[in-house]
Amino acid sequence: MNIICDVFKLNTNRHHGTKDENITMRILGALGIIFVVAGHLDLQIFNVFGLFPYYSFHVYIFLFISGYFLKEKDEKDITGFVTRKIQNLLVPYFIWNLFYGIMSTALNSQGITVGQTISPYNLFIAPFLGGHQFMLNFPAWFIPALFLTEIINIFVRKIAFAVLCRVKKEYVEVLLFAGYTILGILTVWLAIGGHVWGHYKDIGRIFIMFFGIQFGRIYKLFVEGRLKETALLDVVYIAILLGIQFLITHFCGGLAFSTVWVTGFANGPVIPFITVMTGILFWLRISHLLSLLGKAFPVNRMLIYIGRNTFNVMMHHIFVLFIINSICFMLSNRLDMIKGFDTLAYSTDVVYVYCYAGQLLSRLVDLLLMVLIPCIPIYSLFHRNKEGVNG
Repeated sequence: MNIICDVFKLNTNRHHGTKDENITMRILGALGIIFVVAGHLDLQIFNVFGLFPYYSFHVYIFLFISGYFLKEKDEKDITGFVTRKIQNLLVPYFIWNLFYGIMSTALNSQGITVGQTISPYNLFIAPFLGGHQFMLNFPAWFIPALFLTEIINIFVRKIAFAVLCRVKKEYVEVLLFAGYTILGILTVWLAIGGHVWGHYKDIGRIFIMFFGIQFGRIYKLFVEGRLKETALLDVVYIAILLGIQFLITHFCGGLAFSTVWVTGFANGPVIPFITVMTGILFWLRISHLLSLLGKAFPVNRMLIYIGRNTFNVMMHHIFVLFIINSICFMLSNRLDMIKGFDTLAYSTDVVYVYCYAGQLLSRLVDLLLMVLIPCIPIYSLFHRNKEGVNG
C-alpha cells in the first residue's frame, strides 16, 4: 500500500530533514509497508519476539500518518481535498485494478485460479467491498477503504467544527477522538457477537479505521510538541512501551486481528485499540531514533526511498511474489535442483511461498524483492504522487 499523506511537511526539528519531508514519518511509513509484506510472507522477524504482531497495528500506521498530516485548510476546501484524493488514490488504483483484472482473467483461462475474472462489478464495486477480487493486488483493498475513511472523516470534521463553533478546537479534536474510539469499540463488540457480517463488514472496517486517523491528529496536536526530541528519551519511551506490551501479551493471547474482515478479536473490544496505539508509538520512536542519524545513513536512505513508494509496494508486492513463484514453477519442470514445488498451491494460493533456499532465507529474499521491485520508477507510471498510500 505511496501510501501515506498529502505532503510530508516541515517539522521544526532538524532531524526531520528538508523543508518538504518529515524523515521520521517517512521511515515509519516504510516500516509499515515492510510489516505488511512480511505479514503476507508469514515472516515474523520484525514482531519483537512476538510482542508486536504485525496484524495488531500495521495498517493503522498509514491511517495514523494520514491524520498526522491532516491540515485545517482541507476542511475549508473539501472539494479540493476530495479531488486530490481521487487523483492520488482512486485513479491509479482503478488503472492497476484493470491491469490485474485482465491478468487474473488470462490466468484463469490457463487453470491458475488465483483471482476472479474481469467484470464491471469486480472493476468498480468489489474494490469498495473487500478489495480481494483479483487477488494479485489484494493488499490494495486498503486504498479504497482509506479513501472512504478520509472522505467521510473530513465531512464529519467539517460538521463537528461548525456545530461546536463556540468550543475550543482542541476540545473538539478530543471529542472526535473519544467518539471514534467509542464507535470502534462498539463495532468490535458487535463483531465479537457475530453481528458484523456480509455487507456490514464494509461499514464496520470504516468504523474501526476512523480511530487511526484521529489518533494521528491527537498525537500531532497534544503529544509531539511536548516531547523532548532526544535519543535518551526515545530509549526510555521504548523501554516503557516494551514493558506495557509485555503485560498485554502476558495477559492477552492472540493480539492480531483482521481490519478488512473485522474479525479475530480474541481479547474483547478494547485491547485492539490499545495495541494499535502501543504498536504505532513503539515503531514511531524507533523511526525517530533512526531519523536522528540523518538522510545520509544508508539504512535511512533505503527506508526513505521505500517510504516514497508505499502505494506501489502495497499495490504490487503480491504480483512480485507470483512472478517469483512462476519462475520457480518453470524451472521445476526443467531442473532437478528445483524440488518440492507445489504446483497445486501455486495455481490456487496467491501467497504460496516456495522455499528454494531454506525457509528463512527464501522468505527474506522474497521480502527484499517484493519491497524493492515495486519501487522501480516504472510502477509510478500512474501514481506520480510521492507522499505514499495516503495520497
